[in-house]
Amino acid sequence: AHTKNAYDIAKGIVHELCLSPDPVDYFTVLTTKHLLAPFRANPRALLKFEKAAEFPFLRAKNLALESSVVFVTNESFAPARTLLKNYFPVFRPKTFGAAGQVYDGWETARHNFKAPDYVILRLARPARVAGFVVDTAHFDGNHANGASIYGLVQSRVDHQRVEQHWVQLVVYQPLQGNTAHFFRADPKYADSIVTEIKLCNHPDGGIARFEIYGEYASLGKVTNELLLNAAAKWIQTLPDKRGLPEGYKPDPVVEVTAEGDEADEEAKMQGGHRHSLVERQQSYIATLHTRFPRTRGLSELAAAILGGRVIASSSSHYSLPGNMLKAHRAINMGDG
Repeated sequence: AHTKNAYDIAKGIVHELCLSPDPVDYFTVLTTKHLLAPFRANPRALLKFEKAAEFPFLRAKNLALESSVVFVTNESFAPARTLLKNYFPVFRPKTFGAAGQVYDGWETARHNFKAPDYVILRLARPARVAGFVVDTAHFDGNHANGASIYGLVQSRVDHQRVEQHWVQLVVYQPLQGNTAHFFRADPKYADSIVTEIKLCNHPDGGIARFEIYGEYASLGKVTNELLLNAAAKWIQTLPDKRGLPEGYKPDPVVEVTAEGDEADEEAKMQGGHRHSLVERQQSYIATLHTRFPRTRGLSELAAAILGGRVIASSSSHYSLPGNMLKAHRAINMGDG
C-alpha cells in the first residue's frame, strides 16, 4: 500500500479528525467517506489496490486515457472507443438498441473467419509500457475467449532513418467473463519506445475496458540518441581527407534588406557587416514579402534563421540537408 493514493487518504482522514468537534463519533463517518466511496463508484478500484503489490505497474499512469483509436476490424455491437473510458462499465438489463442488448464496451460480431479481431490505439506520446488490464466486466458468455497484445516500437536508425515494427508484448492469454485480467508486458521490451498498441480479440466477442500502464518517454532525448548513434557510424565511414580545398575563402556575407539594391551595395562597402539576429530575421521576412508579394500576411515556418532545423534525413551523401533552410541564395550546387 506504499502509494500516493493511500497517503492522501490517510492525510484527509487525520486532517478532518483534527477539525471535528468529536473525533470519536466522526471517525466512522470519515473513513466511510474517504475509503469506501471511491470503491463503490468503481468496484475494480479495490481489486487494483490489492493487486498493486503483485503487479507494480498499476501504480503507473494509465496511458489509455489519452490514447485514440486509429483502426478497428469490427465493432458491430459496441464501439471500440468505449474501451478507453475512465469509469466502471455500466450495464442495464433489457436495454436494447439497433444491435441488440446495449453493452458498455467493445463487442464484435461472432463466427469470425479471419480471427482475431483487433483494435489499434495510438498513444498520446511515445512511451515505455509496463503492463495492461483487460476487463470483460458484464460480458459473460459473449466475452472474448482470449487476448494478445502487440506494440509498435522504434527499433533502430539506419542512415538516419527511424524504423518501427510490431513486437508481441503479451502472448495469447485466455479470458474469463466478467473478470479483470492483469498482464505484464514482456520484460525484454521494457526499454523499448512504443507509439501504438494493438489489442487482439481472439476470436471475437466483448471486452469492456482496456488499460495501458507505463510512462511517457522524452521524444527529444530518444530521437537524439538514435540520431547520434547513426551519425557516429556514418562519420566512421568518411575518408581521412575531406572538406574544402586548402586556402579556400568564402565571399563576405551580405544581408539583403527590404530596401533592395542600394542597401545591398552599402552592405558590400561595409565589408559584409553582419546585423543582429533580430535585424536579420526582420530583414529576411521583409525580403520574402518584397520578392514574393503573395507571402504577405503568411509566416515562413522552416527557415533556419527563424528557428527551423533538420532533425533527420534519409541521405546526406553530398551535402547537409540543413542548407535548404538558409536565408540567402545558394552559393553553388553544393550549398543545397
